[in-house]
Amino acid sequence: MTLFLKKVTLFGLLFCLLPLLIIKVANYFYNNEPTLNTVFVWGDSQTMHGIDFEALRKETNMNIKNASHAGAGVYDFLVFANNMKHGATIVVGYSKLIFLRGKNLDYNRSGLYLQGLYLLHKNSYKYSYKSSYAFY
Repeated sequence: MTLFLKKVTLFGLLFCLLPLLIIKVANYFYNNEPTLNTVFVWGDSQTMHGIDFEALRKETNMNIKNASHAGAGVYDFLVFANNMKHGATIVVGYSKLIFLRGKNLDYNRSGLYLQGLYLLHKNSYKYSYKSSYAFY
């Protein structure tokens, strides 16, 4: 009986850890490009529509990687910041609406990032928070 439990436990651990290892290795190989000639852009829909990426590419003579999308929220920003390498050139665009809209309108399309979730919990981030600011 103990041999059976050991094998089931080992299989369960391998079943959980092997996909994580595969994802980490794949992420390292596919997302490990040099950042010297690249500008990374993050923001919400105002950033996405307000920046002319072709003009930015021509002006800087650098590649542009756009991570901005409509409804980008705090969690998305944490995931974006975690994936940036030290010394990368980054443009972070945010509008007043990010601070005024309710957090329940954030899409948070990024994948699972446990350290980011812990950081949000530690800083009392509430999903149901509604902003009390008025538009002027």
